[in-house]
Amino acid sequence: MYRIRLELEGHQVATAADGETGLSMALDSTPDLVLLDLDLPRLDGIGVLQRLRAEPKGRRMPVVILSNSDDPDSVSRAGQLGALEYLVKSHTSPTAVAEVVERVVAAGPEPAAMSLDDAPPQEDARPDGAQPRILVVDDNPAKLAALEAVLSSLGAEVVTAASSGAGLRRLLGEDFAVALLDIRMSDLDGYDLAEAVKRQKGRSSPAIIFVTAFEASEVDVVRAYSMGAVDYIYSSSMAPEIIRARVSVLLDDYKKRHHADTGPSAHRGTPLALTTLGSPRGRLVSVGQAARLVGGSEATLRRWAHEGWISDLSLPGAPRRLVDLREIVLVMGLRFSLREISPQVASVLGLPTDGAIPTRDPCLAAAARVARVLRRPRRAVAESVTLLHRHGYSCEEIGTALSRIERMAEAAAPGA
Repeated sequence: MYRIRLELEGHQVATAADGETGLSMALDSTPDLVLLDLDLPRLDGIGVLQRLRAEPKGRRMPVVILSNSDDPDSVSRAGQLGALEYLVKSHTSPTAVAEVVERVVAAGPEPAAMSLDDAPPQEDARPDGAQPRILVVDDNPAKLAALEAVLSSLGAEVVTAASSGAGLRRLLGEDFAVALLDIRMSDLDGYDLAEAVKRQKGRSSPAIIFVTAFEASEVDVVRAYSMGAVDYIYSSSMAPEIIRARVSVLLDDYKKRHHADTGPSAHRGTPLALTTLGSPRGRLVSVGQAARLVGGSEATLRRWAHEGWISDLSLPGAPRRLVDLREIVLVMGLRFSLREISPQVASVLGLPTDGAIPTRDPCLAAAARVARVLRRPRRAVAESVTLLHRHGYSCEEIGTALSRIERMAEAAAPGA
């Protein structure tokens, strides 16, 4: 059925019944795209991909996995070998497959599509002896400026990010010795950022200090330390000298490790694998994972990210898009007037089922406007707002999403 759909879209399609034959055909004909199953006779899909990447003709050949398996190890290994997409057959219609094929073929070969085992080591862009870097992430401008001033005398480059999204991009795309993350931000919180960088960079992660204005009893200490945190800063009561002293210790430790890692025998720069982000109670997931969890189309979620319905949190040029599952559930719930959130999604996000519902909900006026723009019953959208409140979404989150949906829907309306 996939072949028929692709041929209807104007593509020339050749098929192979086993991995050995498929590998030979790919190397002989150099196709624009290889759509590869993993469960193949004679040579499985991972074996095909490994041998393809070992050949000069196959290093940059675009490959999309289309498999019955969503095993995390298979997803990770396929990503490490340069697969551009990982589609699960039970969750991907022929139309969605055709959309992915069209996009990948239009983009052309990927320069970085090679085995990580064969990738050349990446040189550290910063010269030896360069200042270590500190990242401060906080969406409160006053706190951000204050921490920057406190840390400026430590002989390190202080970099600031005024939103969790900006902080995430810097954490995943740049190297830092220490990262100070505000716990409570309006979008992703400090725990989410710490989890993402820990899973993506592992031992290369910066030392993380959580910054909070709340008392110790209000902080999830166990969760924080499991995220890789090494310290807390209580910004409302801690003297600048103590803050500097705590960060200074971590900078000294970083300098010692960095000196050891850049010695004559050290291997410099390890290429990053394409890691599947997200975990139990994790918000940051790939588009493919999000589609499987919410029962939607991966192509649709990519279009939403491109159009601005949801946030695209991935790095520029990254082969996989990183999205916020909590935001996707919120936008889908309001756009499609959902009456329930699946237990699996609720479990992944750690959503409650008994959240407080405001007596006079300020979101209902915005919900009525969205219902009018989307041409949906006002009651249905209002019930979705109530559902989201029960699952722990705040008035601020819901109101922001409603405003975005209203703005996007009006812009997309005929004659707009």
